[in-house]
Amino acid sequence: RINSCDEVPGGLDVHDSAAIAAYLEGCGLDAIHVSRAVHIRDEFMWAPTVTHGGFSASQVEEIKRAVSIPVITVGRYTEPQFAELMVKEGRCDLVAFGRQSLADPYMPLKAQEERLEDMIPCIACLQGCVANMYAGNPVCCLVNPFLGHEAEGIVPAEKAKKVMVIGGGVAGLCAAFIAQELLPCISLYQFLIYVLSNQCKRLFLQVLWMGNVHSCDLFLYLRFCLCRSTYSPELMKGIHIKRQII
Repeated sequence: RINSCDEVPGGLDVHDSAAIAAYLEGCGLDAIHVSRAVHIRDEFMWAPTVTHGGFSASQVEEIKRAVSIPVITVGRYTEPQFAELMVKEGRCDLVAFGRQSLADPYMPLKAQEERLEDMIPCIACLQGCVANMYAGNPVCCLVNPFLGHEAEGIVPAEKAKKVMVIGGGVAGLCAAFIAQELLPCISLYQFLIYVLSNQCKRLFLQVLWMGNVHSCDLFLYLRFCLCRSTYSPELMKGIHIKRQII
């Protein structure tokens, strides 16, 4: 694995790395995995939400032209469309998905089956993965609460229950979706999801203003999870929640 460029004064640039890649191929390497930047340039090293996906595409393309062995690229890839385009255009041979594989390890299968709306998007929050990694704690994921608990599975409730989810934001949608998975006897009742007036619209405007379009992707994914169920939850809009209702 090599850097395409260090992104610091006096560090390696992509021309240096292309020459190094060609030399390494002559040494007998089977493939080269190309990353970017050093730790003082975290916008490339960890690529937070504000950094767009595939931000190293032009750099890895330069490396690809220098060698004939397979070149692997990485860098905030969260969706399969641009990754597939990179391979199709010959700009790289393989695309590595890092944090996206934590958010949704089945993403390649879903892409192959053209279930793009069913993919859990990585929102590049860095809170569950990188922060815990540095702290020496088990890695978790804010969009995939089952990460690290896959072997435990979801244990269905033994008795059907009525569930009221107040609020139609990301947390409310996620709670309702998980409740659907846990409660098999849904035909005995309906979920009641109370959405305050214009909350959905406000959420979209908020995340767009913050530049976090991927949070919108998460919101749309959770809505899809609810809508695809045979037993869709009852959606109650504009209701002021009072103790009498609960």
